[in-house]
Amino acid sequence: DASSSVSRTILVDVNTVSLTLRDTVRVNDTVTVTATLRDRQGQPVNGPPVTWSSSAPEVASIDSSGRLIALTPGAVTIVARAAGRSDSVTRMVVTNVSSIDVLL
Repeated sequence: DASSSVSRTILVDVNTVSLTLRDTVRVNDTVTVTATLRDRQGQPVNGPPVTWSSSAPEVASIDSSGRLIALTPGAVTIVARAAGRSDSVTRMVVTNVSSIDVLL
Protein backbone atom coordinates (compact mmCIF):
# COMPACT_ATOMS: atom_id res chain seq x y z
CA ASP A 1 0.00 0.00 0.00
CA ALA A 2 1.70 3.14 -1.20
CA SER A 3 0.72 6.48 0.24
CA SER A 4 1.57 9.84 -1.18
CA SER A 5 1.44 13.37 0.09
CA VAL A 6 0.59 16.35 -2.03
CA SER A 7 1.63 19.83 -1.04
CA ARG A 8 0.05 22.86 -2.65
CA THR A 9 0.93 26.49 -2.41
CA ILE A 10 -1.96 28.85 -2.91
CA LEU A 11 -0.94 32.34 -3.89
CA VAL A 12 -3.19 35.09 -2.65
CA ASP A 13 -3.26 38.10 -4.93
CA VAL A 14 -3.41 41.21 -2.77
CA ASN A 15 -4.13 44.30 -4.82
CA THR A 16 -4.93 46.80 -2.06
CA VAL A 17 -4.60 47.28 1.67
CA SER A 18 -7.09 49.66 3.31
CA LEU A 19 -6.91 50.86 6.90
CA THR A 20 -9.74 51.82 9.21
CA LEU A 21 -9.15 53.85 12.36
CA ARG A 22 -11.63 56.07 14.16
CA ASP A 23 -11.19 59.81 13.69
CA THR A 24 -10.53 60.80 17.30
CA VAL A 25 -7.75 59.17 19.29
CA ARG A 26 -7.13 60.38 22.82
CA VAL A 27 -4.19 59.88 25.18
CA ASN A 28 -4.56 56.53 26.99
CA ASP A 29 -6.95 55.11 24.36
CA THR A 30 -6.40 51.54 23.19
CA VAL A 31 -8.03 50.98 19.81
CA THR A 32 -7.79 48.42 17.03
CA VAL A 33 -6.71 49.50 13.57
CA THR A 34 -8.29 47.26 10.92
CA ALA A 35 -6.50 46.32 7.70
CA THR A 36 -8.67 45.02 4.87
CA LEU A 37 -6.87 43.19 2.06
CA ARG A 38 -8.57 43.02 -1.35
CA ASP A 39 -7.80 41.23 -4.59
CA ARG A 40 -7.95 42.74 -8.10
CA GLN A 41 -11.71 42.18 -8.20
CA GLY A 42 -12.17 44.10 -4.95
CA GLN A 43 -13.00 40.99 -2.94
CA PRO A 44 -11.64 40.68 0.61
CA VAL A 45 -8.84 38.14 0.98
CA ASN A 46 -7.29 36.44 3.99
CA GLY A 47 -3.95 34.84 4.46
CA PRO A 48 -1.00 37.15 4.00
CA PRO A 49 0.34 38.42 7.32
CA VAL A 50 0.03 42.14 8.03
CA THR A 51 2.98 43.97 9.54
CA TRP A 52 2.40 47.22 11.39
CA SER A 53 4.54 50.26 12.13
CA SER A 54 4.18 53.64 13.82
CA SER A 55 5.95 56.78 12.62
CA ALA A 56 6.09 58.06 16.20
CA PRO A 57 6.12 55.21 18.73
CA GLU A 58 6.48 57.74 21.53
CA VAL A 59 3.06 59.17 20.52
CA ALA A 60 1.28 55.89 19.72
CA SER A 61 2.56 52.33 19.59
CA ILE A 62 1.04 49.53 17.55
CA ASP A 63 1.47 45.79 18.08
CA SER A 64 1.48 42.86 15.66
CA SER A 65 -2.32 42.50 15.84
CA GLY A 66 -3.08 46.15 15.03
CA ARG A 67 -3.74 47.26 18.60
CA LEU A 68 -2.82 50.94 18.94
CA ILE A 69 -2.03 52.50 22.31
CA ALA A 70 -2.08 56.32 22.42
CA LEU A 71 0.64 57.53 24.75
CA THR A 72 1.07 61.29 24.40
CA PRO A 73 -0.35 64.15 22.30
CA GLY A 74 1.01 64.53 18.78
CA ALA A 75 0.76 63.34 15.18
CA VAL A 76 1.29 59.70 14.24
CA THR A 77 1.12 57.77 10.99
CA ILE A 78 0.28 54.07 11.16
CA VAL A 79 1.38 51.88 8.24
CA ALA A 80 0.18 48.36 7.43
CA ARG A 81 2.02 46.17 4.90
CA ALA A 82 0.93 42.87 3.36
CA ALA A 83 2.09 41.00 0.26
CA GLY A 84 4.07 43.95 -1.06
CA ARG A 85 1.19 46.43 -0.67
CA SER A 86 0.66 49.06 2.01
CA ASP A 87 -1.64 51.76 3.30
CA SER A 88 -1.27 54.41 5.97
CA VAL A 89 -3.47 56.56 8.14
CA THR A 90 -2.44 59.68 10.04
CA ARG A 91 -4.16 60.87 13.20
CA MET A 92 -3.61 63.46 15.92
CA VAL A 93 -3.55 62.02 19.42
CA VAL A 94 -5.26 64.59 21.61
CA THR A 95 -5.38 65.18 25.34
CA ASN A 96 -8.51 64.40 27.30
CA VAL A 97 -10.10 67.59 28.56
CA SER A 98 -12.31 67.12 31.59
CA SER A 99 -13.26 70.76 32.13
CA ILE A 100 -12.44 74.26 31.00
CA ASP A 101 -12.48 77.20 33.35
CA VAL A 102 -13.47 80.52 31.82
CA LEU A 103 -12.37 83.65 33.67
CA LEU A 104 -14.25 86.86 32.94
